[in-house]
Amino acid sequence: MARHWLGIDIGGTFTDFALFDTQTGELLGLKVPSTPHEFAEAVRVGLARLADEHGVDLREIGTVVHGTTIAVNTLIQRTGARLGLLVTDGFRDVLELQRLRLTNPFDLHGSRPLPLIPRARVAEVRERLRADGRVDTPLDESSVREAVRQLTRAGQGVEGLVISLLHAYRSPAHERQARAVAEATNPGLPVTASSDVWPQAREYERTALAVVDAYVQPKVRRYLEGFEQALAARGAPAMPHVTKSNGGIMPVAAARSQTAATLLSGPASGVIGAGGGSVAWVDDVGLPKVGPQSTGAEPGPACYGRGGKDATLTDAFVVSGFLDPERFLGGRMRLDRSLAEAAIARFAGRLAMTPDEAAESIVRVAVSNMYAEFTKILSRAAVDPRDFALVAFGGAGPVVGALVAREVGISAVFVPRSPGTLCALGALSADIVNDAVRTVHTRVESALLEAAALRRQYDALRAELGEWLERFGDGAGAAAFRHAADMRYVGQSYEIDVPVELDWLAPGGGAVLLAAFHRAHERAFGHADREAPAEVVNLRVQLRAERPRVPLVELPAGESALPGFFDAHGLEADLVVMLEPTDNTIQAGCLGNLNARLVFHGRSAHSARPWLGDNAIMRAVEAWFRRQERAFDMPTRNRLFELACHVREVGAAG
Repeated sequence: MARHWLGIDIGGTFTDFALFDTQTGELLGLKVPSTPHEFAEAVRVGLARLADEHGVDLREIGTVVHGTTIAVNTLIQRTGARLGLLVTDGFRDVLELQRLRLTNPFDLHGSRPLPLIPRARVAEVRERLRADGRVDTPLDESSVREAVRQLTRAGQGVEGLVISLLHAYRSPAHERQARAVAEATNPGLPVTASSDVWPQAREYERTALAVVDAYVQPKVRRYLEGFEQALAARGAPAMPHVTKSNGGIMPVAAARSQTAATLLSGPASGVIGAGGGSVAWVDDVGLPKVGPQSTGAEPGPACYGRGGKDATLTDAFVVSGFLDPERFLGGRMRLDRSLAEAAIARFAGRLAMTPDEAAESIVRVAVSNMYAEFTKILSRAAVDPRDFALVAFGGAGPVVGALVAREVGISAVFVPRSPGTLCALGALSADIVNDAVRTVHTRVESALLEAAALRRQYDALRAELGEWLERFGDGAGAAAFRHAADMRYVGQSYEIDVPVELDWLAPGGGAVLLAAFHRAHERAFGHADREAPAEVVNLRVQLRAERPRVPLVELPAGESALPGFFDAHGLEADLVVMLEPTDNTIQAGCLGNLNARLVFHGRSAHSARPWLGDNAIMRAVEAWFRRQERAFDMPTRNRLFELACHVREVGAAG
């Protein structure tokens, strides 16, 4: 067994490393600046530091798993390949029409997101499949050749083609035939077929995902090649794996042809948030915005001193006092506060704000962005946020964790021991996972006369996944399969996921399947119509093959996990609010130097779940400030939410 396991998370600003020593049990974390011009260069730098500074023999690395945000950053920043699209005759506007839903239902003049492929680079070909997969109009190969020539003629600059034909999820024959013609017409030009990427119903979604796959593919492939070369150059013998959007991992060899599966590779090891390099800007109506564009590592936020001029979330953190410029990145990188202040001042001028107000607005907008996405996830999962704790990690996560929790209604925030490298550790802890799907679209009756046909479909999906595991599952444990069905009431437009036991797929088993669907619908939406007919749209199978896990060390509870956090000189209190101390005082931005120990008497109105947002606590804070003859303005109040690193109930006062 190889001695070391290495997890790597490649972000737009920093590349994180988590190295586990199987002999000593030591877990080492490391961060290096990312290199957007060639992301693999940051991997080389990190490997060199592991060897030179920590004495790691890279030849003893047996496992390498990494998550990367290259695909999602390419998509968000719209810096991918220039593509052309082939569609069925009469369906040229599939990307323009999108869905009927308004992006913003309160703005009748709002615009839809611009397609990644404009209408000028969409061409039609003569063919037509029916909804059951039968041929209505055979594929006209001459129309394919003409379309390819049209899209690749001088001036178009097309770097790849996508083929998405009507009902190709039922039968991929026409798409495969068209791809062969396109490749023969223009050898060397990459061609992507939608049935290979997303073989299920819904034309727009299938087309859009195929476009995304082809759009990010060149950057992802170039990176993967450089990544493998970086490992080989340092003598690391491990076969590298990549984390997938479904939380599992796959070998790099599989990732080259499944680039869409890496879209949430980095976030799959953790969560989605706002990176420190997110740019602050002002929209057409004068409102502050944050992201999605990012400065990345080059030039990075203004405070990095690498030529960046735009105000970013990191600059706002520095100006507001959330970050200590002298201790950034463990003291290995010094931030320039004056450059951050200059960038924030320029941004503030466009809003008629003071720099402090502008910095606060950047943080507020970033938190609002996270809140908006967070609540969507909570709604889709049909869960109550009060039942959960928020895990805050990444570079910026712990900084804004308290604010996000306050907005969402979560009372507990958990910050891991090494939040900045948690995604890299998460990659090491993932299993090999792959999914297969097939559209069947059949009504479910109690008799379940389709039981045998459904079983055959599931058998075929398992066989497909088994073949994939044989090719890419080296070192994995035995495979386990999860079966599910996308179901809905007849007449509904969207489905919900229903776990399925194969024992149900027998004559007369429809009642059990229907009951499971009704329960799932009631859990998600609060109601179920058990008399209404239901149908299965898609069948799904997920393969999971376990891999060795990093054993986690249990930390002691209470004060022992936070050395020296509380010394109240014998005072009793209901709530203790601990501020991050630096030599017994705190550098707190606009707050100035404060005594690190604040002890509040009087029970909170919500003492069962105490947290800094409680009005009773804030009144106590305000009174304390007045006694100290210090200003308690709005910036000061908001800073306290971020400065609290520990709020807990410690017992009743006498």
